[in-house]
Formats: sequence, structure tokens, C-alpha cells
Amino acid sequence: MPTLLDRLARATGGAPAVNSAPSHAAWLPEPVAAAVHTRTATQPSPEPSARVVPPRPGEWPDGDRPPSVDAAGGPAGPSRRRALLGVGAGVAGLGFGGWSIYDNRSSATRRREAGPGEQRWRFQVGGLVYASPAVVDGLVYISSSRNLCAVDASTGEQRWKRPRTGVGYSSPVAVRGTVLLSSIDENLYALDGATGKEQWKFHLGSVGSQSPTEVGGIVYAGGENGNLHAVDIADGSEKWHFFAGGGVSSSPTVAEAVVYFGSFHSLFAVDAATGEQRWKATTDASVFTRPAVVDGVVYAGSEGGALLAVDAVTGEQRWKTAVGGVVSSSLTVSDGVVYAGSADGNLYAVEAATGKRRWRFPIGKRTLSSPTVSDGVVYVGGGDRHLYAVNGPTGKQRWKFATGGAVYSTPAVSDGVVYVGSEDGYLHAVTR
Repeated sequence: MPTLLDRLARATGGAPAVNSAPSHAAWLPEPVAAAVHTRTATQPSPEPSARVVPPRPGEWPDGDRPPSVDAAGGPAGPSRRRALLGVGAGVAGLGFGGWSIYDNRSSATRRREAGPGEQRWRFQVGGLVYASPAVVDGLVYISSSRNLCAVDASTGEQRWKRPRTGVGYSSPVAVRGTVLLSSIDENLYALDGATGKEQWKFHLGSVGSQSPTEVGGIVYAGGENGNLHAVDIADGSEKWHFFAGGGVSSSPTVAEAVVYFGSFHSLFAVDAATGEQRWKATTDASVFTRPAVVDGVVYAGSEGGALLAVDAVTGEQRWKTAVGGVVSSSLTVSDGVVYAGSADGNLYAVEAATGKRRWRFPIGKRTLSSPTVSDGVVYVGGGDRHLYAVNGPTGKQRWKFATGGAVYSTPAVSDGVVYVGSEDGYLHAVTR
């Protein structure tokens, strides 16, 4: 019944009839997670049943992810929290195109092979989907405000589903046959990728700020209490933890045995083996974006609306470029170009060596998801309920695909297909 009500509501332009939603921003994909954390540092978190409303256009720290989720230590008043989260439901109606044709259908039911920018299938995850999908070994893992699901990448058929209770706070990360994600119950979970059964859980001591990162059998995950943890993926035992002083506001990136992550007005570099600090760089505002490390340079975006490049060894700034709004989504660096979304509703391309702008591409109301680059094409979602494919060298649109809700989800590209979630509760598979 709730599903029928949801569809009727969307068809008439109303808000979905959902009875649950994210109770905290950190579970969200890298976009929505960012902005909420700073506000919760001084205010109690809403009850699990409370509805969290995504930020309105131009109110996010980095366009790729929701407002700063874990900018620990960055006191922000109620007015700022309202500005980041907005006041309306923000879930738009769902169009009828392909509505009854592709819902969780196998490939045998498709009327024809989908062309570039056309839907192959869609799967109803349930609840609100802000998380980003993970594609591994023929399965797509996706979480929502209600469930964590494993879906067949070719057909869109469900393999297993697990209620969000105890899991689902962050975007899932699938590695070594295990699905990792941070939970609203302050635990880091490891689940069997084939069955969804729990393998172990590690208590973070606070809500996890962003999605965890796994490298070499070690899982790195941060929390709002300012601790970055290194945990063995085999049994969930802790190797070390590092206290950043302020909440860990971004997912960590590991490169050359160093862990890089953002915090309140800071960017950190920590030794991956020991947890010892290598350096700390002060930034103009909190860093909610997952750092990108390429050729000895660390790239990140700030809540102050800037793209930053710093030396990976020393932490010294190489360049700083202002964009039109908060940078809350993570950056992608490809072929000497940095791609980043901004809260001003644009996707930016700047020279990795100098920070000089190449082009900007409008994404409707606002840019919500982090960009993904594959074979010279940039895939990114926006608040105007579309997934875009943009030519990397020129900034020209190749195609756009209409979803039923705003796209906070970072697109995942695999075997000629783009997988992305939309706020209305669906996972879409689109031919690239």
C-alpha cells in the first residue's frame, strides 16, 4: 500500500508517502552528509523517526555531497542548519516515462535494447536514496533510508535486502567479498556480500561521518567525535586511531601509505601504518570532500566555495580557485583536469596544474552528486532530477536522463552502464 500511495503522490506532484527518512546526514552519500554534521555538533540529533530534509539549492558546502556532515568542532547556529537543510520536503513527483515497464523487471521483459542515456532497468530500493551505489562482481549494492539491497547488475533483480536498522547510514563500500558501511547506531558494519549477513561490527563511538575506505585489508573510517580508526577487515579489530581535534568530515583517501581526510577548517595527512600525523593544512573552511590524490598533489573542496591543491608530502598550498558556491561533493581528477560540483548549480572543470578554469556546465537547480569520469565523459547528477553525461574536454552535454527525484548519488560506471540512485527511492541502470 505505501508503494501505491507513493506513486500516486508523485504522479500528482505531491510528496512521496514515506514514513521514514534519514535521521542524520552522515549516512548520506558524500553530498548530503557534509552539511549536517557541523550543525549537529551543537544540537541534538533528531529522533530516528524524524524526517531530514535535504538542503536547498546553493545551501551546500560542496555540491557533491550534502552539507557538511562531519565538520566537527565547527559550531554553527540554528539559522545555518536551517539554511543547509531547508524547510521543504524537496522530493519531486515522478514522471510516467517507463514507469510500469522497467520496475524491477528482468532483461527478458525489456521492449528493446536501451541506447545511450536510456534506462535499462530500475529497482525500487524503498525510502529515500541519497547513497551512492557500489558495483562489484555483477552486483550493485545500494542503501536508502529504509534498506540495504544487493541487485543483479544485468537484470535489476533483487538478490537480497536488509532493513536499515543497524546499517545504511553511509554509502556501501564493497571489497573482498564484504560490504562495509557506517551506521546511525555508531557502528562500522562488515556484511557478507553474497548474503547480507553480518560478519562483524566495530563501535566508532559516534556516528560515522562518511563512507569508509579499504586499502590492503585495513578499513579507515572516521566519526563525528574526531577520531579516525584503522580496522582490520578480517575480524574488525582496531589497529590504531587518530584524534583530529574536530570531527572527521570527509571519507578518507589512502595513497602512498598515507591517509588524507578533511576536518573542521583542516586537511590532514596521517601515516597509514601507525596513525602518526604527517601534516595538517589549515583551510579557509571545513573540508567535506573526499580528497583526490594524483601525482603528488592532494585536491579537495571547501565549504567556503574553493577548490584547493596542496603538496601531498608537505601540505603546502599549490593553488586555490574560487567557484560559485560551497563544494560539498567530492572531486574527480582525470587527464590533468579537476572536476567538481558546486552549490551554485554548476559542474566545474579546472586545470589540475594551475587551477585555471576550463569550463563550467549548468546542472539545473544545483549540483548534488560527485562527478564520475569514464573514457573522457563526466557523469553527474543534479537537483533538477537528471543524470548528465558531459564531454570532459569540451564541457558539452552528450545526454541527460530524467529520474524521479533529485540525484545526490555519485554515479557508478561498469560494463557500459551507469548506475545511480535518486531521492524518490529508485536505483537506475542507464546505458552510457
